[in-house]
Amino acid sequence: MKRQRSRPDNGMLSELRMLGEGLPIGTTTNGEICPYCGGGRTVERSLSVTRVDALRLAYCCHRATCGAHGFIGGTPSSGTSVSVRAEGGAKPQVLYSAETRGLGEAWLSELGSRYRFSEDEIHRFGWTEEVNSCWLVVRIRQPDSKERGVHTRSRKWDGQSSATRDYRGESAPWMGWFLDYDGGRTGEGEKSPIVLVEDVLSAAKVATSGFRAASLMGCNLSLDQFLEAQEVAKDNPIVLALDRDATGKALNHVHRYGFLSGGNLIPLLLSKDLKYHTKEEIVQMVGDVIGHT
Repeated sequence: MKRQRSRPDNGMLSELRMLGEGLPIGTTTNGEICPYCGGGRTVERSLSVTRVDALRLAYCCHRATCGAHGFIGGTPSSGTSVSVRAEGGAKPQVLYSAETRGLGEAWLSELGSRYRFSEDEIHRFGWTEEVNSCWLVVRIRQPDSKERGVHTRSRKWDGQSSATRDYRGESAPWMGWFLDYDGGRTGEGEKSPIVLVEDVLSAAKVATSGFRAASLMGCNLSLDQFLEAQEVAKDNPIVLALDRDATGKALNHVHRYGFLSGGNLIPLLLSKDLKYHTKEEIVQMVGDVIGHT
């Protein structure tokens, strides 16, 4: 495998600045082609670029075999600060250190009306908002609840999708675990499934429905993520519930890890994200897919 360059050349800098041109401060553009790796053989659109302030852009390639990320000046004359993973090394990340506060009425209203989270549930998860940007702050945790990083997201405006930023604190698999909210939905002697989803809000919604859940922080299921999920699940079912537009990927993941899962990795095909379902619907869907295996 070709080793990543330690610094971007002028062409890469120009391309990154063009991707960030016109971005408002605090917003992110996702799904761009990384100028370092070119998206690999499949030309994966894995790059995100964030306008940090008037003079700086942050960029990060989410391909596991690239991992290029850092900060550059957002204007032709501004400086550059870069951190790129070397071949075989751990991916360094900036730790989250922004000032936070309790959620304001805008976030409480959106989380309650759009996703049906109660204020008690929001308090239990410990969600806050960033003071300067007013973005939602969600702590990403390991299976033992130890913090491994921070996920932040903007509110939805006029039907626009939320922008997100991730701050990884360690090289462990980048996935966030949520404990079941009410002690579990299985009876004595029954297997207690865990549910893997794409985003943190869906994982939290599944947890309020009585299942242990984890956000994959996207639609890809890496080997490290699968092995961690398998360790948590032990011999219990692992339900893979990706969003509707990732149905093909979900089926490919199940096929890819079938020999390791022993049939315990089960796809749950969705018509809409789990965060938009009621708790009763989630309980029914998970119960049905487990009962049909």
